[in-house]
Amino acid sequence: MPSTQIREVAAAQRLDNVRYAIRDLASVADEVTKQGHKVLALNVGDPNIFDFKTPPHLIEAVYKAMRDGKNGYAPSPGIPDALEAIRGDAARKGISTIQDAFVTSGASEAVDVSITALVNPGEHILTPSPDYPLYSAVLCKLGIAVTPYDLNEDDGWQPDLIDIQHKINPRTRAIVLINPNNPTGAMCSRRMLEQLAELARRNNLVIFADEIYDKLILDESEKNKHIAIAAIAPDVPVVTFGGLSKNYLAPGWRIGWGVVSGDAAAVKPYVEGIHRLLRARLCANHPEQYAIKPALDGPQDHLVEVRNKLRARRDLTGEEDRAFWTWAAVHILRDTGIRIEELTELSHHSLIQYRLPASGELIPLLHIAPSKTDTERLLVIGPELADVLATIVRRIRDEHGAVPLAVAYDYHERVWNPPIPLLFQRRFGGETRPIGGPAIRELVNDALSGTGMTDASGRPLRFTPHDFRRIFITDAIMHGMPPHIAQLVAGHHDINTTMGYKAVYPQESIDGHRAFITRRRELRPSEEYRTPTEEEWAEFTGHFERRKVALGDCGRAYQTPCIHENACIRCALLRPDPAQRPRLTGIRDNLHARIAEARQQGWLGEVEGLKVSLGAATTKLAQLDALAARRDTAVHLGMPGFPQAASRTVTTPASLPTSNETP
Repeated sequence: MPSTQIREVAAAQRLDNVRYAIRDLASVADEVTKQGHKVLALNVGDPNIFDFKTPPHLIEAVYKAMRDGKNGYAPSPGIPDALEAIRGDAARKGISTIQDAFVTSGASEAVDVSITALVNPGEHILTPSPDYPLYSAVLCKLGIAVTPYDLNEDDGWQPDLIDIQHKINPRTRAIVLINPNNPTGAMCSRRMLEQLAELARRNNLVIFADEIYDKLILDESEKNKHIAIAAIAPDVPVVTFGGLSKNYLAPGWRIGWGVVSGDAAAVKPYVEGIHRLLRARLCANHPEQYAIKPALDGPQDHLVEVRNKLRARRDLTGEEDRAFWTWAAVHILRDTGIRIEELTELSHHSLIQYRLPASGELIPLLHIAPSKTDTERLLVIGPELADVLATIVRRIRDEHGAVPLAVAYDYHERVWNPPIPLLFQRRFGGETRPIGGPAIRELVNDALSGTGMTDASGRPLRFTPHDFRRIFITDAIMHGMPPHIAQLVAGHHDINTTMGYKAVYPQESIDGHRAFITRRRELRPSEEYRTPTEEEWAEFTGHFERRKVALGDCGRAYQTPCIHENACIRCALLRPDPAQRPRLTGIRDNLHARIAEARQQGWLGEVEGLKVSLGAATTKLAQLDALAARRDTAVHLGMPGFPQAASRTVTTPASLPTSNETP
């Protein structure tokens, strides 16, 4: 036999752009699984892979059909009982101009047939973006260009009507509307459906309404109820797609359908084209069609369980995010007493470190921006609050270590602020959005309602972010902070505003405290209340800088003398620095040598004093050992320190700012 070289059999060029991302990804996952890796499949919308079961009465209906010999070909449009049930379900949804119904091998075949019967070469249809990949795959198979229209994330993923209008031209034949939407989960409002219907009406377009998820609305209410667009626009040509895969948990049976509605004369040629294609592919699965009537007309109890499960799992995915931002908001509001508007304006630039010029010691500060009601101020940050702020920064940083910029709306000035690296922000899809005041109020109230706490009358306890401000000022004054100092910390212009925060103490105690302070001030020399000079300020800040000694830090109070005449080793106020352990060990060893020498030379008067110093050195070393043991046994929580979170470090001379300077 003559030898011939077998040439490669190439696929049709029109398939070059055919993609079906969900199944394409599944192929990659299969290869990874073969390599021994465990893969958690979240890409295929098959409820049976998880813990959802097909309703038993549907299985029984299919089983009975098989036993009764319904295993041959079925009518191309579908069996009569199934078509009757599909029409009845459409009528219950408010679709009044039903012209045809047909059964297909899954809703995907209904989509394929409907597009193929409508669109000619050179024409196109509009598909949503993001979309379900079936539509782009069918269009590419037919050689039709994909023309996406935007879903507006800022408007709850509603169709962008302006974008749709711009993309409609004489070659446009249809608009695809996935409602409820896959993948965003959004549902169109009645107003949006009316506007889309009007666009289709004016431009003589068909609407392909993919409503396969219409019975799986997780938060359905009168304001959030699914509405079929064919019910809104009875005169507009609409093909509504449905099936057993999602609502009835039977994706493997491949049973779907389409319902054509609109003006009878207008859709007649199109319906005839659909039926020519249905006849060409013979029929959909026969026995499974007998599950359609019991599904649509029978018990719907399984839907309650399905929605409850899905709702709980959806809530769980957002629970950590809500818990974190509730924790962060409560901590900052409680520990600073700032207003909620000031909280939402905190940015990475608000975190400042003040470095003492001489010692290099860092003091963390929080910069509060001025507002119409409160003054600009700097608050000293305690260790716990520093950890909270550092954790927030670590959470929101991008892969490059930067805090993303977010644009927030100022409700008081009614303007959009410039992009700012806000601390209270989170990702929505591909966009960074600020967490506003209303969202924080909702987080606080949701957390409170979850506790089940009630007030004295037994009603659920309500709490506002401003209550934290009241608690902060109340605690500050009750623990000895003078009200006029609390006024400065809170940023109030008027001390009477501060004194109005009397959540747990009576007015009499406020008046009494103010009278006490006034009386005591009258007994003191007036020069004590003057502004300190630069020399006095330098002396004050110099005290803290001079606390640094060779072995650590001196903890004596301001304007108190050194009681040990700089013999720091004996001082109980010395906080030894672990880094100076070698120096401290050398001092201890030297003391041992000096005691031995004194005894040898007969200097017994020296021995007693040296023993006191030796005991102090030994005590300091024991303190360092205890500190090291605590550090070795501590559990690292993975929270970064404030120095890694602060946006800037400020070092200033040890002098008072002038009247034209801002601290």
